[in-house]
Amino acid sequence: MRNVFPKFLQFLVLAPLILNAQDSLNIQFLPVEPPCQVNQIVIVGNKHTRDEVIKRVVDFERGSVMTKEIMSDIRNQILSLNLFTRVNTTIETIKNDTILFIEVEELVYIFPYPYFRIVDQDWSKLNIGLGFANTNLWGLNQRLYAVGWLGYDPGFSINYLNPWWGNNGFLYGASIFRTNITNRIFPFDETHFGGSLTMGKNLSIYSKLTVKSTFDHIDLSSGSVFYAENTENSDLLMKFEGNFQIDRRNNRFYPLKGYFLNLQYYYATWHKQHQRYHNMSLDLRYFHQT
Repeated sequence: MRNVFPKFLQFLVLAPLILNAQDSLNIQFLPVEPPCQVNQIVIVGNKHTRDEVIKRVVDFERGSVMTKEIMSDIRNQILSLNLFTRVNTTIETIKNDTILFIEVEELVYIFPYPYFRIVDQDWSKLNIGLGFANTNLWGLNQRLYAVGWLGYDPGFSINYLNPWWGNNGFLYGASIFRTNITNRIFPFDETHFGGSLTMGKNLSIYSKLTVKSTFDHIDLSSGSVFYAENTENSDLLMKFEGNFQIDRRNNRFYPLKGYFLNLQYYYATWHKQHQRYHNMSLDLRYFHQT
């Protein structure tokens, strides 16, 4: 009898846990067809990309009604990040809780790539090189490109961009470059060394405002001062660019509906010369599926 009583107490303690465990095993996710109210969003399949990168392009508030059109727009917006080979969305319910599941399959985000360029469509002016890319740095959709090349105009460039920084949606980028260029008109070479800095803000997931400044220090080869506008063989070219963009296309790569607007102002000036250059451009596209 001394062994029976402790076992009876153990059964009383473990019985509720066993019954709950059995209930949890019997829980099933049941598919639901839109339109329906969605209370949660769950992302699966993103081994490297952070959830926040995906959720910030999902234009949907929890507790709202999900339709097939909204689900299609969500898939296209996520595909436009250029981070995934496949995006699948399903709605399932469990214990009166309706969940939107977003299943993604990630692209290879670290890879080398060849560089090949023909200058002035002349095969004797050939540049060949090798580059390296990380298109999803730290899983935050930050992009880093580095490429170097030899040939007619040898050089290198390194570019970095963070398209969404912090909770307020700021963005920034930077680049550095160096290249030797054969002048197309006069018989001398130019050495270009400089960089750029980009700052901006995402006004929404569809619109952004950016300002970019570029500084290009140009050295002429010895003996070529005769061709310059001043008596020195170096100068600094400064460029300033402002962009306002609205992108309401349903897909950035294969749009079937929506519109794209880009308003640009460009200004360039030389440090040691009196030349100035202004340019304004408007790019407006509208897409309609017939």
